[in-house]
Amino acid sequence: MGDSYDKTIDIWSLGCIVYQMFFGDTPFVGYSEEEIQEKMIKGDYKIHRNVTISLAALDFINSCL
Repeated sequence: MGDSYDKTIDIWSLGCIVYQMFFGDTPFVGYSEEEIQEKMIKGDYKIHRNVTISLAALDFINSCL
């Protein structure tokens, strides 16, 4: 593996998985692969307001992503 891999990638991936477990959708949505990649790089995601989760869970997701 290259020098660019560290634990932050695993934490980000965990945030994506937990997001999907709570909301049933991926955190980064777009019309094209390029748009999705741009949102991933920027950290541009929306929290679904129609699902109720604890503030602790929401804080965990936000801190991972």
